[in-house]
Amino acid sequence: MKKFFKALMILIGIVALVSGMTLACLNKMGTNMSDESANINTGNYIAKAIMAYLLETEDYELKFDNEDDTLTVEKIITNLQERRGVWDGYFYLRPGEDYIPKKHYFFGFIRDKNIGWKITITREPFDVHVEVSDKNEVIFE
Repeated sequence: MKKFFKALMILIGIVALVSGMTLACLNKMGTNMSDESANINTGNYIAKAIMAYLLETEDYELKFDNEDDTLTVEKIITNLQERRGVWDGYFYLRPGEDYIPKKHYFFGFIRDKNIGWKITITREPFDVHVEVSDKNEVIFE
């Protein structure tokens, strides 16, 4: 009887371990797909906002009416969240929204903070591309 109980407990332990590992693997795949999808959508939204701003204002250097020469991703997003336009107070990006790339670990509870946006602005042909990178950077080509 003791051998049967011991074997049954080992079998239950193995089943629980395999089930837990399977759930962890599936969760990791789902979290990665969700983060990737969110990053693609957010990147496209930022790219469209930058493109709209550039075409409407013809501020192709992204100066935002400032004399400061340092251009950062944070500065671009912040300026695109401010009211623009004379008549309608148009926003290019929604104010108060969090436009940071997402990458999660451990069932989505721990967020990787060492990633950023790579914004590439091509002048000929005119195009804006935003993608996830190891750091925030703005590139003019």
